[in-house]
Amino acid sequence: MLPLVIIALYLIVGRLSDAGRLSAAGGGEDCGSPEDGAKKRMAFHVCFSVLCLFMASDIFPWNAIALWGKAGIMMTQVQFPWRYITLAIIFLTLLLGEGLVFIAGVLKGRDYLPGSIAKEMPGGKRVYELILVSLVTVTVFSLTGFLSSYFDGIGVAEYYSESNIDDSRLIGGEYMRVGSTMEGLKEELYTAGVEAVIMGREKGVIRVGAKSESGGELGFPVFNYKGYTVTSGEGKSYDIYDGPNNIVTVKLEAGFDGELTLEFKEPFAWRAGEVLSLIALALIAALCVLVKKRPSLQIILS
Repeated sequence: MLPLVIIALYLIVGRLSDAGRLSAAGGGEDCGSPEDGAKKRMAFHVCFSVLCLFMASDIFPWNAIALWGKAGIMMTQVQFPWRYITLAIIFLTLLLGEGLVFIAGVLKGRDYLPGSIAKEMPGGKRVYELILVSLVTVTVFSLTGFLSSYFDGIGVAEYYSESNIDDSRLIGGEYMRVGSTMEGLKEELYTAGVEAVIMGREKGVIRVGAKSESGGELGFPVFNYKGYTVTSGEGKSYDIYDGPNNIVTVKLEAGFDGELTLEFKEPFAWRAGEVLSLIALALIAALCVLVKKRPSLQIILS
């Protein structure tokens, strides 16, 4: 949540500043040179870079913010504060780009136009290509290293509660239900007055054949997180509640003899987020195409 707030604040402050300069120009006042606009953008990048680096440090009051009720809890759900270094890198990269182009414009003695001056300088296009190749190389190298270490060390942290355990295993139990243990999560079904057997298990869906003469309880070997549903072969839905070790548990009626299916239904907000992400990517791609076809838009958007 906080990353979105930071980005929104950055965009709002930048747009208000630009609007103020244009309003001053319309009123016949001196709104400053293009270089002044560049300096303001660099100042924004410095401020937001420092803010993100501060939030990534251990002196940021995360614990105090978490006490602000539900809003505070939502704002502090970052798991690792050092993730804000990613945002800082973005702002620092923008700062570097603005600084280089600004310096190029000053050295050439010409007006500040984002991107155009550097491309017109001797070897400017080659510098752009070198920077692009370097960024892609570093990204690929970092990604392959991360994925290699991730998949080599992936696994279930079954001893997360030990006092002498390391940080990496503590992370494995971070999203456990309170009162649950990995040791108590068995592969077999929990039954009370029910005869049942797992008929199939694939991609998060568990099919169980069950029979109960006088009614009873049936527990599935998964923790009861929000989003799970249990339905019979006839389409009847069963109410889910916490069983032993907080596993998904349902109560079967007397005389039940059939198949039950456990599956996870993604919340609407997840699907909506994916759709909005795709729309944003499409808009960014369309904007890039428009800017390339109409270079004048580059000045307006900057």
